[in-house]
Amino acid sequence: MARHIEKAHHGVPVAGPHEHTRKAKDREHGIARRLDVHPDAVPLLLSAGRVFFVIEGCIKADAVLSRGEAVFSVPSVTLWKAPELEAFAERYLKEKTVFIVADADAVMKPEVMTQAKLCRSFLHRRGV
Repeated sequence: MARHIEKAHHGVPVAGPHEHTRKAKDREHGIARRLDVHPDAVPLLLSAGRVFFVIEGCIKADAVLSRGEAVFSVPSVTLWKAPELEAFAERYLKEKTVFIVADADAVMKPEVMTQAKLCRSFLHRRGV
């Protein structure tokens, strides 16, 4: 009880039953499994001959964009197969060279490289 009062009420006791809200991951709808495209990257995606798919975060994607490259991303290496990836590939990636960019730890972690290769196969089967 003392821990609850300290953490939830900043040390001030509250009399009687009461409610609290808390944050929880939404595991049902997969909201994080979405492609992220910076608005400034959209015109580049339309005209570029090469596109970078950063499979480990928008900060890295923004770094790629800052160099004038067409780029899109997902937040984590395991989230590359977003529901809209197939339609996105059809619209923006056909007849372009796509570089799949993972963290440097792909050299030491086979599971990271496996995800990058699965992504490559998925795109390749769709004509990318």
